[in-house]
Amino acid sequence: MRRQSAELARYASNGVPTGLGWGLYRGKQLQVALERVTATSHSPTIAAHSPPLAVTIDSLLLFDSGKTTLKSGAEPRLHAVLDLIRANPDKRILIAGHTDNVGASVANQKLSEARARAIRDWFVNTATLPVTRFAIQGYGDTRPIAGNETSQGREMNRRVEITVVPDSGTH
Repeated sequence: MRRQSAELARYASNGVPTGLGWGLYRGKQLQVALERVTATSHSPTIAAHSPPLAVTIDSLLLFDSGKTTLKSGAEPRLHAVLDLIRANPDKRILIAGHTDNVGASVANQKLSEARARAIRDWFVNTATLPVTRFAIQGYGDTRPIAGNETSQGREMNRRVEITVVPDSGTH
């Protein structure tokens, strides 16, 4: 189910495949239901030397355009990530905000950092987690994953990446 939930999240970020479109696609409703189910199931822990586990969420699912206050519908998505964080109590969490290239780079940088901070604060306040478990980073428009020439590319670039960072193995 986690794989299907991740697939629906990719569709939300990257666009629905043509064969699933035509106005009949109900992925958003399915994604919310899958997130509820997977949030109550056992979350995997990360081995000390495994690669980092990252969750990418479309910023517009969490925030209104240009805003840093979480939308009311953002909490189910964050609760699913919170379960992963709780399942890995000895790991640090990196929250990185990204934007498209619309607007001034300085404003995009500040926006992406403020959004990362808002998510960190939600985790800290909701789950009473220590703020020291989290690192935040705002990348603004400096790390696009798609071209900014199209609206679809810009949508993909507006994202938040939450990464569970494994131990370095050094003591």
